[in-house]
Amino acid sequence: HSADVNLIKALAIQTLPREAFEVILIDCTGYQRNSELIRTTAHELKDAIPLRAFKAHKGGRPFAHNIGLRLTATDKVIFLASDFLPPNDFVETHLNFHLQNTGTTNGAIAGAVFPERLRDSIFRRWLDDSGSLFGVSFVETSQQLPANFFYTGNSSLKTAVLFEAGLFDEEFQADAWDDYEMGLRLSRQGVQFQYLPNITCIHEHAVRLSE
Repeated sequence: HSADVNLIKALAIQTLPREAFEVILIDCTGYQRNSELIRTTAHELKDAIPLRAFKAHKGGRPFAHNIGLRLTATDKVIFLASDFLPPNDFVETHLNFHLQNTGTTNGAIAGAVFPERLRDSIFRRWLDDSGSLFGVSFVETSQQLPANFFYTGNSSLKTAVLFEAGLFDEEFQADAWDDYEMGLRLSRQGVQFQYLPNITCIHEHAVRLSE
């Protein structure tokens, strides 16, 4: 859908050179139109973004994450939600963190906030500001993360530690439970995440209470 397309466009204008990173996109929505939009956008931007896009049978989010992890040959991985639009220095900032924190147990997490036009909803303002649902408030610049906090919206860590943890549990079909359970396993392995306040993404999704 449009979120995927805008995400591809945002990753095509990163501050890092094209050959410094790769993007793996797994479309497991089951919607044909979604695949066609992604294919068209990827073709138009093929010289600007090192994108490999795959269509899988409809599955859950952990299913898609595990496919992507098995396809990558990199030793560091960044997770990015399809409705999060990253700033231009998004990839470079995550990479610099890992160049400065080389240990297997070092990870980075950053936030996402709704654009002003979507903050007309009391519910969405509560999601952004309170931290009650996700466990952290992403509008705070100095964020103390809970010891076992992890989510795949805007985060990075060493690829090897995820394989050592056993990858994501594909039994979880609802969003966020797979993150939470993986966070417990990563915490037991001694992984510690640091909050990066300068690469907050724009959350382009008019989330409703029913969701």
